[in-house]
Amino acid sequence: MGYPMLVLEPIKLKVKQSVVNDFKTLAKKAYPKEAFSVLLGHDCGTLIEVVDLYTPENIDRHTTKYGFDIKPEWWFYAYEKAKEEDLTIVGDIHSHCFDLVESKGPIKLEPTPSELDLIDGLLHISGICLITQGPTGKLRSRIRMWGPQVRVDTEIVK
Repeated sequence: MGYPMLVLEPIKLKVKQSVVNDFKTLAKKAYPKEAFSVLLGHDCGTLIEVVDLYTPENIDRHTTKYGFDIKPEWWFYAYEKAKEEDLTIVGDIHSHCFDLVESKGPIKLEPTPSELDLIDGLLHISGICLITQGPTGKLRSRIRMWGPQVRVDTEIVK
């Protein structure tokens, strides 16, 4: 007997280079705190295009090295900006920051969602920008985008 599975089609994601550059700049400026922006673009089903960012004002008041407190009004303001530009909200992006000591640890750091990022699942496109400090103090950045992921509630039974 087969197992019922949710079958999803692959998503093609196109991101403007300026969006990547702008977020990397924002994330390096925010270091050692995390940075956060809402991704704006076009959602055409299996093709999603990211063409702009909405970054909340005074976001540094709501971020730490280990996370940020998303304010509900950020989504409203992002929606308003998207509407003005004839775009839609297609996801969000944030940074994970590591200093020199953390960067030299035994685990290879990757721009991946943390357990906290995954608690509720990723219901849209989610970008992670990894910011690491090199031996000279220079900050390095890499971005990876992740598609929607549903949370799996697991129960281990006898």
